[in-house]
Amino acid sequence: ISLAKLYLQQGESKAREKLTEAEKTIDRARGLTTQLITFSKGGSPLKRVLTLQPVVVEESRRTLSDVRIASRYTFQDELWKVLADEPQLRQVIRQLVRNAVEAMPQGGSLSISGRNTTVDAHREGFLPAGKYVELSVADTGRGIPEEHISQVFDPYFTTKDFGPQRGMG
Repeated sequence: ISLAKLYLQQGESKAREKLTEAEKTIDRARGLTTQLITFSKGGSPLKRVLTLQPVVVEESRRTLSDVRIASRYTFQDELWKVLADEPQLRQVIRQLVRNAVEAMPQGGSLSISGRNTTVDAHREGFLPAGKYVELSVADTGRGIPEEHISQVFDPYFTTKDFGPQRGMG
C-alpha cells in the first residue's frame, strides 16, 4: 500500500485517502491479532501511554461513516494522557457507538466528551484514589429499559436476536 501511494499523481487525493485508510485498517488488524495472541496465552493487555482524543474521534467517526447520526465532541483542554491497550480501547469505542446507532434507527445525535477528574480516597466507589480521564458517550436514542439496567455490564446479556442485520448485544 505504501508503494502504491508513492505512484499516485498529485491530483489523486481520493485514492490516497482510501489507501491511507487501508493502512490504518491493517494496523488495527495487527493490533487485534496481537491482542488475541496475548489473551490466548493468558497474558495481560499491552498498555501504553495514549492521547485519548484522537483515538476516540477517529474510531467513532469510522463507525459513524455510513449512518445519519450527527456527532459532537467536547474534550477538556490539556486532557491527560491515559495508560491503555489501544486495540481494546478502540473496540470499546466502536461498540458504544454501534449500540448508539442501533438505538437511533431514524437518525439522531451522538455526543462524546472527555474531561480530567480526580478521585479522592474518601469517595465511595470502585476506583482507587487517583487521577482519571472520564469519557462520556450519550445519544438521543430510546434509552435502556429500567428492567435491564442491572444487567448492562453482564458480558452475555442481550435483548437482541442473533442473525443477519441484527444487533450485537
